[in-house]
Amino acid sequence: MRAERAVKRLVDPIASPASRKALIATRDAAVGGAARVASLLRLPRVEPEFVVIGAQKGGTTFLFQELLRHPDIHPALTKELHYFDDKYARGHQWYLGNFVTAGRSGIFAEASPSYLFHPRAPERMAEDLPSTKAIGVLRDPVARAFSHWRHERGLGFEPIDRFEDAIAAEEERTAADLARMAEDPSFVSFAWRHYTYRARGRYIDQMERWEAALGRDRVLWLDSADLYGETETTLDRVYDFLGLHRPQSTTIGRNDMAARDGEVLDPLYAAELRRYFEPWNQRLRERYGLGETW
Repeated sequence: MRAERAVKRLVDPIASPASRKALIATRDAAVGGAARVASLLRLPRVEPEFVVIGAQKGGTTFLFQELLRHPDIHPALTKELHYFDDKYARGHQWYLGNFVTAGRSGIFAEASPSYLFHPRAPERMAEDLPSTKAIGVLRDPVARAFSHWRHERGLGFEPIDRFEDAIAAEEERTAADLARMAEDPSFVSFAWRHYTYRARGRYIDQMERWEAALGRDRVLWLDSADLYGETETTLDRVYDFLGLHRPQSTTIGRNDMAARDGEVLDPLYAAELRRYFEPWNQRLRERYGLGETW
């Protein structure tokens, strides 16, 4: 995890979108191969104790890097396994191959931020990991959508160069794939992953699916504003949820993946998006007390 972050910090400012895609593909191939080898050799493996499920561009990287400072928490072979969304066909033994103990005690975890939004991820995790807990980090959906669009532009996946136009095109670009995903469990959608800027911010519907599948006691929801503004207090909540003691070291790292300088969201359009999200945000505030500053 630390090595991944170091490489990302060095490469991102200078790499082209095509180079980033190639690096991601190379990393995924290496991790996938290592997991298959671990499965074939029957190396000692465990199920993860918890999974950070999202939201994408919501603070999952920062949360995961801080949790890994705890001496009893260990990562999978890579932060994002994407098993319960893109790679479910590889099978449960492949998934466990990403959690080789290598003589380490403690608990293991992964963080794949698209799980929260995937329509089949909750039921898949409930079936495959009957005792694993889930943690979701929720960010102001307007800021999240804009960050998501900038992320896709940087990777070269988003051809639309105005955020407002990408939002306007979202439903048309994703509707057919979302319907197919509901019908075909094996279908992996490019549009669903890269162009669902508004849909991912309708959190309450996604949260209800996860709680229905896992049970309320196995899911913890966090507000990213609390994570960044009151980091130690928020981490203490996570440790309590996981049944872990607070580590002696309370050093907090910097947010390696914070947004860089660049295009700024138009305030008038931001206000329009806030009005769009308000029905879902209101339900979120009433049920969970989250999103009070959104």
